[in-house]
Amino acid sequence: MTSLATPLRVIGVGSPFGADRIGWELVTALREEGQLEAEFVESDRPGAGLLAAMLGAEWVVLVDAMRAGLPVGTVCPLEPEQVEGESGLLSSHGFGVAHALDLGQALGMLPPRVTVIGVEIGPPPSPQLSPALFAQALLALQAAISAESPSPQTSRMQCPPRR
Repeated sequence: MTSLATPLRVIGVGSPFGADRIGWELVTALREEGQLEAEFVESDRPGAGLLAAMLGAEWVVLVDAMRAGLPVGTVCPLEPEQVEGESGLLSSHGFGVAHALDLGQALGMLPPRVTVIGVEIGPPPSPQLSPALFAQALLALQAAISAESPSPQTSRMQCPPRR
């Protein structure tokens, strides 16, 4: 359950299958570390339900697996307008993060700030990330959130440009 007014909500998107769990696992690790003042949510293939999970937050960080041909474990911060069907973010049952963001934009339901963090899991079948790659992805995720914290204009990590 999400609270009514939350400055930062970090949502791990995924499914219980294979490497697609990476969003959940990273969000769980962030929560357990206790270093970040935020509300943490794990969301199982939310589809349009992702909009409800974002309600009431000032800033939402979505963490999801992606397949964009990058080295496994690469963490890419993306703006909502960079997330599209070809972004490499995984979707399930045909309605994924890109569709939910498009719907939220059309309905005026997106929070003031949304950052999508894609974590490269490699081509299928994707095994779980090794402990070393998981630790590297966790550090990169923490750095991406910290870099975004002061303002949306802060420097961003370099990932392949999206159209």
